[in-house]
Amino acid sequence: TYYLSYSDPVIVSSYDGEGSNIDMILNCGVQYDDTGSFCCRVAYTKDAGKTWILGDDEIRYTPGQGILAYEGGVSEGTILEVKDENGKGTGKLVLYARCQYDNVDVFCKAYSYDYGANWTTAAELTDLYTVNTQPIMHEFGDAQLMFWGGNNVLGGNSYQRMPMNVAISRDGLESFDPPKNDSSWHDPRLARQAPKLRNILWPRNFCCHIDT
Repeated sequence: TYYLSYSDPVIVSSYDGEGSNIDMILNCGVQYDDTGSFCCRVAYTKDAGKTWILGDDEIRYTPGQGILAYEGGVSEGTILEVKDENGKGTGKLVLYARCQYDNVDVFCKAYSYDYGANWTTAAELTDLYTVNTQPIMHEFGDAQLMFWGGNNVLGGNSYQRMPMNVAISRDGLESFDPPKNDSSWHDPRLARQAPKLRNILWPRNFCCHIDT
């Protein structure tokens, strides 16, 4: 078993430094068996990062059919805390992750309702089409942005991570616009070029600035 992380720690709203609350969480990809299969586990700190506790919950996707693909399983997650109408953290966290299985071509997601200490272990599939790549979420005003590289018809096992995509959520991370709703994504004539979908920014005009 080994652990890896392509993500930065996320500060949650219960942060109190040296107190008893959870301050930050960190998603880890975990190889949990001899086949090289991955799941996600989340570590958290209660002392501003001096020490970390690895949560027990293993976030996995169990398909009704199909088998694990190469580097298969749930890995490379991104996490944000859901805010209320006043912009305050609610303690509900949402994780979106790469979900690499045969016949799966979307991200999956899981939830925590206690600032990241415990997680739903059965990952749900989303409607965000992707090749096998990592999603990244960022706060942007009163909305949340999702970035990922890979919106082509080569399928969920492809490593052709292009073009760059941006989608936006305004409903507490439950959905992102645009959803997977265009059959042209699966037209083989588009395998080497970007599908013409609305609300996605392609590399020729991609630009994003976020104030921190």
